[in-house]
Amino acid sequence: MIMLGIDVSKTKIDCCIFPQGLTGKRKNKIFTNTESGFGSLLKWLITLKIEPDQVTAIMEATSVYHENLGY
Repeated sequence: MIMLGIDVSKTKIDCCIFPQGLTGKRKNKIFTNTESGFGSLLKWLITLKIEPDQVTAIMEATSVYHENLGY
């Protein structure tokens, strides 16, 4: 299982992923909290050779800022 933690704010999403599972090294990246930022997040997963359906994402629900990413 590949875990992706997401901290959401009004303008950005901070992501932390464990590509080899929780015992492996983590990778961090920041994206804008926009549709293009969400696309960049998916492209980042692909560059890490991770298919989106392999990921379990955990996201902090901050006000309404998480809603667009959640949908």
